[in-house]
Amino acid sequence: MKILFWSDFFWPYIGGSEVFATNLLSELLRRGHEFLVIATHVDPRLPDRYDFMNIPVHLFPFREAIEHHDIDRITAICEQISRLKREYGQDLIHLNSTGPIDIFHHLTENAKPSPYILTLQQHLPPDTLTPRTLPCRTLRKSDWIVCCSDYILRKTIESVPEISSRSSTIPNSIKEFDLIPQPLSFETPVLLCLGRLLDFKGFHLAVSAFSSIVTQFPKTRLVIAGDGPTRPELEQQVSALGLRGMTDFLGWVSPENTAALINKSTIVIMPSRIEPFGLVALETALMARPIVAANVGGLKEVVSHGETGLLVEPEDVSGFAEAVITLLKNPVLAASMGEAARRRAKEVFSFERHVDAYEHLYHTICRKH
Repeated sequence: MKILFWSDFFWPYIGGSEVFATNLLSELLRRGHEFLVIATHVDPRLPDRYDFMNIPVHLFPFREAIEHHDIDRITAICEQISRLKREYGQDLIHLNSTGPIDIFHHLTENAKPSPYILTLQQHLPPDTLTPRTLPCRTLRKSDWIVCCSDYILRKTIESVPEISSRSSTIPNSIKEFDLIPQPLSFETPVLLCLGRLLDFKGFHLAVSAFSSIVTQFPKTRLVIAGDGPTRPELEQQVSALGLRGMTDFLGWVSPENTAALINKSTIVIMPSRIEPFGLVALETALMARPIVAANVGGLKEVVSHGETGLLVEPEDVSGFAEAVITLLKNPVLAASMGEAARRRAKEVFSFERHVDAYEHLYHTICRKH
């Protein structure tokens, strides 16, 4: 089967949904499917055309053309994409997101009419799904919509009820790590926050909670791994609370080093305000670490409260502190939660099952056309 994979971002070294995409494609490629990738050009270090595991990747300045209202450039891009679609002759198009770049897909639909599925990795606010919006058009014209969590599926159907009969959940998944999980360390406990340093990740809540945690466990260290616009604020907060000597800012960590970083931690904290799924929670589980997470979005599906970790109401600083302290006071409980998390991750979020579900959907949609 020949699949055109359309993604806003396709850079396997970033993490998050990009890891989801590249893992899925690499496995389906191994199973005999063919791919061509079209994505946004976001990094000057990358050429306009390169190969990823023998998959041709074509990058276009979608966002730049739209932001500058450059009609000539938009027209030229559409001509190039139309030519690619005609020459490639895909059986199916897989959109790995929805947003402004959808316009280029819709403007080139007639070059090689093909059925398409849409994967939603994020919650789309209701005001972006009114009848005349581009995301709503994409949803309505999709042959099938896949959501990364039941939470995203439910919220999307609430805004566009007509898609309920052609939408489903395929939970995100990742390949199991080669690294063997090490026993949890409580001699010098390490609390880990991992992800992009953005406001909605709520890492400032973890810092505030940490100031209470160290009063009872003074040897504990907080590790913040990731980069983003809120880093200066977090560093300032750490200094203001007198936590500089016990907090480490690691900056961006490449996906291939994530498992080793989690393996050095005792507990992972995810105080997110919004979380469509929570890949970090799944990575944490695969490394047999307990997690203390906000009771929001898709995190409630990845973390089983009281079994694989502890869920805390969002914005509850004292709740996060109490949950972490509970685990630090009970090493046996913390270790058992980590082991339970690993077992559940392998069973519920199996990578093979994830790929099987997409492969079955590909075949089902193509048979209908």
